[in-house]
Amino acid sequence: MKRSKSSRSKSHSSKSRSRPSKQKEKHKDKPAKARAIAPPVTATTRAITSPPSPPAPKAPLSISVIIPCAHEDAHLLVNLINILKQQTVLPKEVIVSLSGKRYLSSDKIRNIDNLLNSGLPFVIKILYHNDGVWASGNKNYAAAVATGDILIVQDADDIPHFQRLEIMKYYFDKYDIVHVTHSFNLRHSGSVILANNYRSIPFNVRHHIAGIPFVYVTSRNVYKTAITNGEIGVLRSVWARYKWDESRRTGEDTRFNRKVEEHYRKTICIQKELIIYNRVPQHF
Repeated sequence: MKRSKSSRSKSHSSKSRSRPSKQKEKHKDKPAKARAIAPPVTATTRAITSPPSPPAPKAPLSISVIIPCAHEDAHLLVNLINILKQQTVLPKEVIVSLSGKRYLSSDKIRNIDNLLNSGLPFVIKILYHNDGVWASGNKNYAAAVATGDILIVQDADDIPHFQRLEIMKYYFDKYDIVHVTHSFNLRHSGSVILANNYRSIPFNVRHHIAGIPFVYVTSRNVYKTAITNGEIGVLRSVWARYKWDESRRTGEDTRFNRKVEEHYRKTICIQKELIIYNRVPQHF
């Protein structure tokens, strides 16, 4: 017996009402999403949830040793280069700016040029100038071709402590500084004498670097003690801004140091003798 159209329709409609739609079934099995409630931001929660990142470690800095040299001291260069080979930390390069080449014999020039092919553990560059050049000019010439991060000045007639580069580099790497000076001993008439108020130790003794006293240069009273004004360490980027004065007025090293100290306020003085300084040029 045929069901009427209306009954079929009624039956179908009641069936569809009793069965939930697929869309509803899909959402029925899913738990209700919890609404995240952010805690109030306070100084305390900020410190806990987002601590400040530690400062990135400084990349180790490379060293360029620059040697200003007049022709009178040219005979000392070979010995000095051999001393630099014995440093506990080696430089990236050594740059000699030698003035007064016209006064040198061909034998002396040959001896110096032989350094270029002597298998040194660092790059060596020799800049010749026929005429005389002021010491500050020689420093600027050498610094202009340097590629290291730190410029460390070494006079040709002075003797560095065998840890000099290591000690100076240690402070550049560890502290936020741009400029380093240090104490020195004097060699006069062949004898070494104490040149400052600090207790000296034999020059061949190894220093425990972390225990070496130093002071930040914040006033001129540091210069009541003997420090080397010429043989310093300075970032090459700082030299590029100031450079040594080539006006041939005495005191160019002091003027350079003061400009750097007063502008950056990031100078330290290492209170240990790292140079044997010769008042009178001597043959070794």
